[in-house]
Amino acid sequence: MKKSNRYLIPIFILVLGMAFFVQKLAKTASEQKAKAKIETREKIDPTKTDFLNEPIEQTKEVAVVKSAETTTRKNLKTENIEKCAPFLNQTQLAGGASILDQALEKIKQHYGITDDRIDLTEYQLRTRANEEIVVQNIPAEEVKNQIRVFKTAADGFPDRIKKFPNYAGTVNERLAGALTLGTLEKTVEKFRTTNADQSSVSYEKSDGKISRVEYSKGRTQLVCEDGQCACQMF
Repeated sequence: MKKSNRYLIPIFILVLGMAFFVQKLAKTASEQKAKAKIETREKIDPTKTDFLNEPIEQTKEVAVVKSAETTTRKNLKTENIEKCAPFLNQTQLAGGASILDQALEKIKQHYGITDDRIDLTEYQLRTRANEEIVVQNIPAEEVKNQIRVFKTAADGFPDRIKKFPNYAGTVNERLAGALTLGTLEKTVEKFRTTNADQSSVSYEKSDGKISRVEYSKGRTQLVCEDGQCACQMF
C-alpha cells in the first residue's frame, strides 16, 4: 500500500504541473492576441481620410463651417436698401464703383461720423517661394500681440509665425521686420464705428480705395461691394 502511494504522488504532481503549464500557455496566447489588436489600432493612420488627405478633425470643422454658411444664406432675405438704411435713397445712388463712396458718405453724414478709427491693417505679401504671408497690425491689441504674422499652409489654413525679423523689438520695428518677409501685393485697411443707436458701420480700403461697406442695425445689414449695394434681413 505504501509502495503504490509512493508512485501516485509523483504522477499527481506531474499532472498538476502540466495543467498549470497549459493554463499559462492559454493565458499567454490570449495576451498576445489582445496586444496584436492594440498594435493594429495604433498602426492605423488617424489622418487618413477620403477628403483630400486632410486630418479628420479638420475636415469635420470645415464641414461645420460650410454648413453654417449655407444655413445663413438660406435665412437671408434681400430687400430694397431703404429697409436697411431709410436715410439712403437707392435712386440717388449712382451705380459702379462710386456707389460705395456715396453710401459710406451718406452713412457718415447721417451719424455725424468724422473720425475714421482704424480697426486693423492687413499687409498681403508674396515670398520668393510663392508663399502667401499676411501681416496684421491691430492697434487695439496689447503691444506684444499688435503685430501678427501668418503664412497660408498647404491645407489653406493660416499658420501663425511667432518668430520673424525684429519680433522682439518695438511695434514699429516688428512691423518693419515682418514686411521684409516678402513683396507687398496689397494693403487692406479695416475701419469700424459703433453708433449711439447700437448700429455699426464698417468698411475696408484696398490700396487706398473703398472696397466694401457694411452697415448693420438690429436684424438688417446693408452690404456694398463690387459696384452694388444690397439689404439683407436675418
